[in-house]
Amino acid sequence: MKALFYAAFAAALTATAAVCSCSGQKETAAEQQGPYTLVLPAGDDNGMMAYLTDFNTDEKIDSVIIVNGSASFAGTVDSIRMVRVLIDGRRRGLAVLEPGDIAIDSADRMPSGTPLNDRFRKFAADQDSIMTVYNNATASETTPDSVAAKNRAAAMEAYNNLTSAAIRENESNALGDYLLLQECYALTPAQMDSIMGVYPAIKPGARLLRLREAMDLKAQTMPGKKFKDFEVVNDSVRYRLSNHVGKGHYTLVDFWASWCGPCIRETETIKRIYNAYKEKGLEVLGVAVWDEPQNTLKAIKDHELPWAQIINTQRIATDVYGISSIPCIILFDPEGVIVCRDLQGSALERAVAEAMSPKSETAQ
Repeated sequence: MKALFYAAFAAALTATAAVCSCSGQKETAAEQQGPYTLVLPAGDDNGMMAYLTDFNTDEKIDSVIIVNGSASFAGTVDSIRMVRVLIDGRRRGLAVLEPGDIAIDSADRMPSGTPLNDRFRKFAADQDSIMTVYNNATASETTPDSVAAKNRAAAMEAYNNLTSAAIRENESNALGDYLLLQECYALTPAQMDSIMGVYPAIKPGARLLRLREAMDLKAQTMPGKKFKDFEVVNDSVRYRLSNHVGKGHYTLVDFWASWCGPCIRETETIKRIYNAYKEKGLEVLGVAVWDEPQNTLKAIKDHELPWAQIINTQRIATDVYGISSIPCIILFDPEGVIVCRDLQGSALERAVAEAMSPKSETAQ
């Protein structure tokens, strides 16, 4: 529901942002530098290593051993940037690295304690409140459709105004780049190009630039297009997508990661598909992305995933297919032509059933 909620606002954001003036305040060099502390509750992870990484580049900034249920980082900020805390390769919190004392909440994993982090937290809370209004604005026996539609439209306008204002307020800092990135996931390439011009003060980070590139790569790997091969080397063994795709049978490829909750939930759908069609020639292949190999292998065992896997592809596979969010599931026909992509749940089951039907096989 949240993805649909964001998508509903994408076009409106570009339309109204164009008439908004820039009002972001630029931090001075002195304000961008200074000592910081960042504390993240880590529960029962005592003795494990926690890493502070650059959100855009994945560069490791610092590492600490978790003591007394807490990961505590300290250092000097050379420039304000978005950072992420990883524990055992899993994403545990996001914050703006700026001078001051930063705390990440154990419940919602949102930061606070410094100006930009307090601003970030408030924006997220306001955003959630609007989403609640939107989700509650549904037709019922006591709410006419016209009233529900009016309430949804009002919530959509409120969301758009909130988001546009937050991006404008933070155009000259790392938070603005991050907020714009989140909205761009729901935009078309043309909309993204347009909105980048609306906020000229934003210096695009690596993730924002990769997302724009991914949009073009995705267009090259849509239904009807031939598969693109990729290769990874693990322990001197070469693994290629072409070892599985285009071999005379349908292949369902799941791009996933062990830390991705929606990916793990979607494996139940894939298991149903696998059990229904494995004897009819369907192959299922997992492609682990953006993940630590040991965590991938543990997830395969814990969740009893019986199909073949290519692990440790990091960004190799996702760069080829223009994948900016996971799970991403692609169905290839026996010749390696893409039948569908980005479907989940019952929609994916219907697409596979249609492809594997006797009528479809005869046509093939």
